[in-house]
Amino acid sequence: MNKLLTGGAVACAAVLLCAAVSNEPIKREYTVRTDKVSGVVRIAQISDLHDCMFGEGQSKLIALLESARPDVIVLTGDIVEDTQLLKAGKPDVILYKNHPARIVIEAAVKLAPVYMVLGNHEANIACRERLINELTSLGVRLVGGEKEYLIVKGGEILICGADDPRFGGINARVGATMSDKDKPESAGIGTERSSSHILADDVGYIHVKPRDADSEGFIKGVSRHIDEDCNKDTTEINSWRGQLIHEYSAVARSRAYTLLLSHRPEEYRLYRGLGFDAAMSGHAHGGQWRLPPLINGVYAPHQGIFPSHAGGVYRYDDDRFVHIVSRGLSTKRCVRICNRPELCVLRLLPRGRA
Repeated sequence: MNKLLTGGAVACAAVLLCAAVSNEPIKREYTVRTDKVSGVVRIAQISDLHDCMFGEGQSKLIALLESARPDVIVLTGDIVEDTQLLKAGKPDVILYKNHPARIVIEAAVKLAPVYMVLGNHEANIACRERLINELTSLGVRLVGGEKEYLIVKGGEILICGADDPRFGGINARVGATMSDKDKPESAGIGTERSSSHILADDVGYIHVKPRDADSEGFIKGVSRHIDEDCNKDTTEINSWRGQLIHEYSAVARSRAYTLLLSHRPEEYRLYRGLGFDAAMSGHAHGGQWRLPPLINGVYAPHQGIFPSHAGGVYRYDDDRFVHIVSRGLSTKRCVRICNRPELCVLRLLPRGRA
């Protein structure tokens, strides 16, 4: 009897261990209700792929993406791994024919419009102009520092983006030597730039006056209220925040559903303060190790130990602002415990609909 019980316990422990360290990708769906759409809108998010493969020809990941039936697909950074060759500016082609990221992108653009912001690992690539050109040639719309209106069934979405601070700003293309024919086109979707500098003033953590918006003291004041952990108040991150405020301070007045794509989740208070309806981020990799429901992540870059925004959906002000933080897909950098690679789906529903 004792041997039977011991054997059963060992078997159960083995099953639990296998489940805890499983790297089989899953789909997680989050539902948000809003007055800004009249029908169901599905936004699929791919983040932190880091050149990982899921089945032959990315079959498992593509199957999940197809099952999401997306109206929009967003890529929130670190899709391409910063290998030593790419850090050195080689080879001549980054997204070669069977590159893990290229396979996913080629499948995605056949399903829905694809928008992307770049992450810190893409910032480490020396030949960034080459990467940008290859991404846009595949049909990806890079939206760092941009606004694009997208008409979807049931409503209008204003998609905005911020590339990683390591690029020196929210738009990685600034300073890139690209000809007009190499620059991404909007394919008929209106692009708008704003010069307004007024933050939404209904968020308790920060209140500012418009006349202070251009001052250095204003940017530092914003920074003091943000959980940066490892970021501190460096010139780089402060400049990035200032550009974000400069470009997107008028989004709160938009009648469209406003969505910000930004690789960094730890800046959520700024995203909320600007008045976005939603933001989608990655970077934290789910905090590496989890113990649901007690611990949602042990460590995340730029957040430190027990990060506040490691993965999942974070809701504020009766869903007037929601933040989707993908736990990402990478299986390379750390053993994931109770933290399976994931494809996220934001499902927008009209208020009052069952």
